Amino acid sequence: AFLQGFFENKLLQDDRKTIIETAIPGLDGTFGIFAPQGELWKQLTVLVLLQIPIQCMFAMVIYVFIIKRRGTTNAYLLGWGIIIPVACFIPYMLLDFLDVRNKTIKLAACNIPSIVVFRTIEAMMDTAPTKVVEASIQNYIAYYTTMVPFDWDEISAKRRKISGAEL
Repeated sequence: AFLQGFFENKLLQDDRKTIIETAIPGLDGTFGIFAPQGELWKQLTVLVLLQIPIQCMFAMVIYVFIIKRRGTTNAYLLGWGIIIPVACFIPYMLLDFLDVRNKTIKLAACNIPSIVVFRTIEAMMDTAPTKVVEASIQNYIAYYTTMVPFDWDEISAKRRKISGAEL
């Protein structure tokens, strides 16, 4: 279908030509630099963008049924018994559906299990980096869907904006 069209090129063979080739004195052979392959980056982008709404759905379920009911048996059963196993299985379904063959693109599908598993355990064990993250569902979704953490302002309960001097 539509999404599968993005992954028609299986990227199994690298047929690019080197831009620059050089030999290093004392080492055998030559070394080359290749230009980036646009198709690979397109597929990586589509795969990562597909994972964001999936992570948002997990975040909403975790916020409502685990964080708001933290410490209950049902919260632990949902986390360990349903969310974590499903999160570990989703990449296989996604890669099979899209018929992805390239190892680099397959590796990019690991965002879901790595983020969901650790954030679920964090939610069950109450080890969020700050209480601001769990102050609202919007904060939790923003926190949940990013691999690089934000700096949260405890007073305003929002993400702190970076200043030009900090850049």
